[in-house]
Amino acid sequence: MNIAVLLFDDFETLDVYGPVEVFGRLLDLYTIKFYSLNGGQIKNRHGVSALTEKLEDVNDNLEIFIVPGGMGTRKEVENKLLIGKIKEISTFSKFVLTVCTGSALLARTGLLDNKTATSNKRAFAWVITNGINVNWKKKHVGQLTINIIHHRV
Repeated sequence: MNIAVLLFDDFETLDVYGPVEVFGRLLDLYTIKFYSLNGGQIKNRHGVSALTEKLEDVNDNLEIFIVPGGMGTRKEVENKLLIGKIKEISTFSKFVLTVCTGSALLARTGLLDNKTATSNKRAFAWVITNGINVNWKKKHVGQLTINIIHHRV
């Protein structure tokens, strides 16, 4: 099964590598690849960089699409091309997982409309401005927030 992880400048390290660590332990089940809008080297605020493939190369038999958070989401919510690609990939992915403020990116696609979602509490006030039709829930257990939407059976 294929997993695509979205990367963008200033992604949050834990939001990416936490889920990758979990799924990566299941080598016999999952193939994990990193993607960005244009492909190439992507770097975050901590200086962590990763080589990515272009989002347009994501295969339509995708099992899981992971959209992380991070300070870069503040800029990327305005990136209409990226939001369009997130929407496109999310519609053919079996599962879409957002981590922390990654929910703001998915909310901008409209795919979270009328669904219950959450996000990082420090950024919650900002996140909810990105999806006025989302049923945002501020209370949750733990610090890491993950939303999962299921599209296909």
